[in-house]
Amino acid sequence: MGEYHTHDEKKPGRRPATPAMVIEVQVRQPWRDCPIYTWDRERDCMRVTDIYHAQPGLPADLASFQVEGQVECPLILLSTSSFAPGTLLQARLLGALCYTSVHNKERPFPADGWVFVAVAEVDASLAAYHSIDMLPAAQVAAMKAYVQTQAWDELQQSAGEIVSYDAETAARSIRETRLLLKREQRMRPKGKGWLRRDEEEERPVAWRAIEGLSEALRAQLLHEKTLQAGPTAPHAQAEHLIRFVHQRFQHALSDLLLDDERLLAFLERPLLHHRTGWLGMQTWRSNEGLFLITDRQVLWLRDFLAPGSSFLPGGYIAHMAPLERLQGIALLAAGRAPGEFAGLLESQDSPYQRLVMEVASQTGSELFAIEFPDKPEIEKALARMTSILRAFLPCPNGTDDRRVRRLPNVEAWMPRGAEAEQLALLGGTVPPDTAERLERRLASLVQALEEELLAEATVPALEDYKSPARLVALTRRALLVLEDACDTSRRSVGGRAGPTEHVHRYDLAKISSAQLRQSLLGSSLSIFVPRPDGHTRQHVFPFHSPAIARFLPLFTRLRLLLGGPYRTG
Repeated sequence: MGEYHTHDEKKPGRRPATPAMVIEVQVRQPWRDCPIYTWDRERDCMRVTDIYHAQPGLPADLASFQVEGQVECPLILLSTSSFAPGTLLQARLLGALCYTSVHNKERPFPADGWVFVAVAEVDASLAAYHSIDMLPAAQVAAMKAYVQTQAWDELQQSAGEIVSYDAETAARSIRETRLLLKREQRMRPKGKGWLRRDEEEERPVAWRAIEGLSEALRAQLLHEKTLQAGPTAPHAQAEHLIRFVHQRFQHALSDLLLDDERLLAFLERPLLHHRTGWLGMQTWRSNEGLFLITDRQVLWLRDFLAPGSSFLPGGYIAHMAPLERLQGIALLAAGRAPGEFAGLLESQDSPYQRLVMEVASQTGSELFAIEFPDKPEIEKALARMTSILRAFLPCPNGTDDRRVRRLPNVEAWMPRGAEAEQLALLGGTVPPDTAERLERRLASLVQALEEELLAEATVPALEDYKSPARLVALTRRALLVLEDACDTSRRSVGGRAGPTEHVHRYDLAKISSAQLRQSLLGSSLSIFVPRPDGHTRQHVFPFHSPAIARFLPLFTRLRLLLGGPYRTG
């Protein structure tokens, strides 16, 4: 007992049609002895500091995972080697073990009393296992025997037979638990009374600067040597200095960045304009912007309208690309672009230096270019930022790419609190019969494709853009756009028009980047799909400005999913 078999010795089984749930788990007790490492900063490498001696009789590594940060669930983690205590890793769910008496008893949450079973996602030798039933009988018996002798919680102290449940049932219990926890959170009283101040304290925002710094510290922080030490050293300068950028950009970043996102570097860019065209009769213009690198994305944020040019709020244009899809970085000097960029950039000649990022997808690559003033200080800042970006590029051909990449953890959007109130005020933008018809078609599509719906937004018909009513929906594998296409020209025998829906599916593996435009003068979501000929097609979906409340959560989930793996060819 205790040895794991490779997939050549597995029981025959069929790969499930629905992708298995992948969760982040933390190892509590390894089943084998393993070394304990720490990071040696002086030598820039790992150092062994101890040996962990495993408790005998364990069937596998014992781990746990959090559901909505409130409920901790036990998990048996299968792998051909043990992981040190406290290690975080991604695990693919195979199923769950549970006492029949517990399963038939009423519980606070569906996941209570269950012991989940998963395999380490990084262990390729176990990739063929998709359910507990496919595991060798000796391994299943060892896990059941261990669960039967352990009091995982009070619910399992009663007698009863231990039965196993498949991966789909186990995943459904986790999702239902998440849903109940989110509903409980929505039902909690709003406001921060004196008796609930500590309980409802807001989570800190990782990328936002510490408040209370004086203006005089800005220059000092640029050269502060103490910021080079400590676990937050890569983020310290940028996250302190971001508070000095204009407030309008900080408001936009509050919408676009996640609370746990870490800011690595940023660069402010002034408004650019120059004469162009025949006899210089035209003016090329690009509004002021902010270029950021976080631990999850590159973000080019610029003004929709120049400040002061209108009495309306300016709005922003946010173009993002996932770090996981960067394939190349180039800094082009002012002037004519090299021959390899011929026909692929918006303009071959430019009076500005350009940062060009190659962003890959399953179908090709997009060239994401940003202009900057041709000044020495900007050039120096760009050199530093390109060195950060190159750390995310694939290794050269002929070498193994051993970088650790974190799979995106994306949950379905459930508005609550102020967000739910804001959405309640949006109603009445799409006729109820049209909205219901689009929702029914979406439900049938999601069910037929065996996908999970993460976010959706209904958009009314917009005369200015000549666009029909739409339902834009995001699943784990695609962006679905359903268009109302009531055909008034073709009528049935009874003289009634036959309402239909046009469905457009955009696989996430084929999308390289995404853009969100927000302004009272016009808002839209854009996706960029590279083609094999080297050009990139931009698909634009306009929406009325109040609907930004629905498109922001869709956009943030879309960009997280784009960071997941994709297959070429």
